[in-house]
Amino acid sequence: MNHEKWTKLNNFKGQALFLRAAYYFFGVQMWGSLPLVTTAPDAANLPNTPVPEVYNQIIADLKEIIDNGYLPEWNALADVDKGRATMSAAKSILARYTLPNHIIRKQALLVM
Repeated sequence: MNHEKWTKLNNFKGQALFLRAAYYFFGVQMWGSLPLVTTAPDAANLPNTPVPEVYNQIIADLKEIIDNGYLPEWNALADVDKGRATMSAAKSILARYTLPNHIIRKQALLVM
């Protein structure tokens, strides 16, 4: 497989992972537990997944994007691609989850 095709496939994978992480991130904030679908479902009604498990999947998706460089930085996008997910967007969603939870854990340790 040539380099250009490989780069496009990685970008498509990054876009898909980003969208799944973003939709679950905002969904779990609005509704709490919800069905977590990571493979093709074989049932019509899926049970809700506990919130910590949903967050674990969100973090895993975002870390995969960041660790593998699946998305470009915003300044590397062509004009026709403006508005697509970028590495900075993935990092910001990860930070929106990680930072408040880190602060909460730190405060809990201070109270103990």
